[in-house]
Amino acid sequence: MDQLTASTTGILAFHNQVGPIDFGVWFGASLKTLIIGGKANANSASQANAISVGSKNSGLTNITILDDSVISAFTLQGTAAVVTLTTDGAIRDFTAANAAALSSLSFGHSHIQGTGSDAATILVQNTNISSLDMSSMNKVKTITVTGNGSLASITAPNPTNEQGFAEPSAAIAITVSANLLPGVYTCLLYTSDAADE
Repeated sequence: MDQLTASTTGILAFHNQVGPIDFGVWFGASLKTLIIGGKANANSASQANAISVGSKNSGLTNITILDDSVISAFTLQGTAAVVTLTTDGAIRDFTAANAAALSSLSFGHSHIQGTGSDAATILVQNTNISSLDMSSMNKVKTITVTGNGSLASITAPNPTNEQGFAEPSAAIAITVSANLLPGVYTCLLYTSDAADE
């Protein structure tokens, strides 16, 4: 672990994390607020500092990922109390799933840029968020947004140049279902030009 600061109030700040860590194993229910930063590898293809938050972090309510962070994977899975998640920096693989209390997701991170760095993946599933704005992202190969019963608005990633698209060999997949996205149905009325006989 690198540059660890903590307080008796359950607030924990990690800066420049270099290796993988599962906060459920280390801090359990005592963790209330998490501020995390990941250190960039010189070789972006070998970035390996995955961050995991899970069901053992039952007291955790707020997570912030710092703007200078580079993280190979961030996984929020099965948390009961996390309400607010704010991301920034760069994350290759992002997961927020089975987090029924999560109502505020400020999605501000981008992909990890660099030679040999894989395109990003995004999974947002079974949360309570009402909107998802992924416009900060480029170089995405997989997006899965399912089972978010309050989700009424999605903004997709918006690459502005060739470097913003996934590599040609990447298998692209987008799945969006079982959310609260609005739809418009227009009824087609059949008319005939044939004259009445």
